[in-house]
Amino acid sequence: MIMNLKSSKPFGPNGTCEQERVAAVPAPGFRMMATAGRFLWLLLVAPLAAFGAEAPRIAPTEAAALVAADKAVLVDVREPAEWEKTGVARPAVLLAKSDFDGEQREWKGFLAANHDKKIIVYCRTGRRSGTVAEALAGQGLDVANAGGLQDWIDAGLPMREVKPTAGNK
Repeated sequence: MIMNLKSSKPFGPNGTCEQERVAAVPAPGFRMMATAGRFLWLLLVAPLAAFGAEAPRIAPTEAAALVAADKAVLVDVREPAEWEKTGVARPAVLLAKSDFDGEQREWKGFLAANHDKKIIVYCRTGRRSGTVAEALAGQGLDVANAGGLQDWIDAGLPMREVKPTAGNK
């Protein structure tokens, strides 16, 4: 049953009523507001999608195979004290997330030298490496997150020790 918006009387079966039928019409300026809303979304929200670019997860065994074939570079993004305490994956390049988040003294040269390879990152649990991987993917790089060091160890992949240095303290 359709109700007459002016009188609360129902319209008859043929849609007629003694009072004028009122159509639902958008308020003045509605179209302009909707267009402005779409414009603001495109201006403000769409560019943020690049920052949250998805970086795929990769199994440690697949990562090791790509590194062995010289198609990828494995990067440990943990901090120097963590490298010394637990060791690192044998083929890993050691580039701390703190440097990535800061001045990128070591990251800039590394990225310039390896822009044509897949960059595979890992950390202790996969969280920090996920953050770095998403940022690199947002820059258009081919990147994957290998998760945490324990995943590498559980896969039986080779490890190496990191000796303390003056720069790692």
